Amino acid sequence: MRSKVLIAVFVAFCMMFAFGTVKNAQADQLIFPWITKSSAVSTIVSVVNTAGSSLGWNYQGIDQLLHYQYWYKVSTANGQTEVCTNQSFKRPTSKDDLVIFDAAANISDGKPLFGDTARYGDQSFKLSADGPRRAFLIVDNDTPFFTTYGINLDGTLYGEAMVLEIAGGAAWGYIAYNPSGNSSANSQTAPVLAYDGLDLQGEVIGGVAGLGVEDLGQPRGTGEVTPVVLLPASALGANFATKFFMTPIDNSGVPTDVPLPDALNDNNSADQRTGNANAAIQLIYTSLGGGFYGGLYDDDEKPIDFNKIKNIVCTSADSLRDLMTEGAYNDFAATQGPGWTMIDTRTGSIDANANLKLDNPTDDMIIGKLEYTTGGATFDTYTMSGTFNNFNWIRNSVSVTACGGINCVRNVPYPD
Repeated sequence: MRSKVLIAVFVAFCMMFAFGTVKNAQADQLIFPWITKSSAVSTIVSVVNTAGSSLGWNYQGIDQLLHYQYWYKVSTANGQTEVCTNQSFKRPTSKDDLVIFDAAANISDGKPLFGDTARYGDQSFKLSADGPRRAFLIVDNDTPFFTTYGINLDGTLYGEAMVLEIAGGAAWGYIAYNPSGNSSANSQTAPVLAYDGLDLQGEVIGGVAGLGVEDLGQPRGTGEVTPVVLLPASALGANFATKFFMTPIDNSGVPTDVPLPDALNDNNSADQRTGNANAAIQLIYTSLGGGFYGGLYDDDEKPIDFNKIKNIVCTSADSLRDLMTEGAYNDFAATQGPGWTMIDTRTGSIDANANLKLDNPTDDMIIGKLEYTTGGATFDTYTMSGTFNNFNWIRNSVSVTACGGINCVRNVPYPD
């Protein structure tokens, strides 16, 4: 018995030595920017944790837990400028643990899938608000066990999501955004920094890289601009649809040139744990002279002009038509062909409190494009039955690579 006690003490000592007592480790937080809940659509979330102890769910009397926080629209209307509120809970984990669940709770009421019942008991991971609902999800390891031993390190979490139409089986997915070099966090309420410049793979489209917001009053295309191809809006039998999924990412800059006298922000802190981050989106194209204009090119290189800047709060999913003027959309549809444009993010301009202070402006946003059909599609003379979903995370790494990376597009005409 004495030898067993000594062995237990030795193992505990080794674990303490391995974990260390660092109190200011770089925190790790995952952002799932698009969570969809309805009776027809589920979001299957997968989370991998590589930090902690493999000796069980509890070490030295402290439970190993991950913190989950949904930020979801306050009503089922899911309006573009509607704010979000949040639901927060902790669930067990251990080193190298994987958990998969349906955030919409259509499958197994949001409990771990594939027979994974160890330690979770009857606990669910679901977004509890009634559907239909749009949300984003933050998962972090800034809980007492990981912060006590200083092992809530950047890069110890990994996640994937699959958005699944449960009746027909059509699906699309993405890898969760893990901001690089996040701030030190000693609690699960610590700020989550995810702004442009922390996105090594260009996940965030930013007006100006970093914390500062200075593009109000600036010309179009001041920051990162990213090309995107548009399938025909209306073609003979094509039945294509395009939707943009948008989640503003909070930064802390105060605009230096704003349309309100002596304007400040109601919220100047950089923290993605918020329900009212407000960015705007505009579709633009470049001219031969190098300037940017609102609009797009059709596939005959002819511009279709429109000037529409759309405010987005918290998260939203909107059709191509929503981002264009009605006349411009009809003109594009009349071509019966594809086109291309560029995404430009701009500072949000919402002052819901009517106090001459912008609520929580940012010019950073995570954006995805979904192309889909609901009843067959025609590519020229080839007709396919059924449905398809094609999803692209719109990326630009200019802020990280200085135009040496992802989707840096230059407009260089042949000299006359």
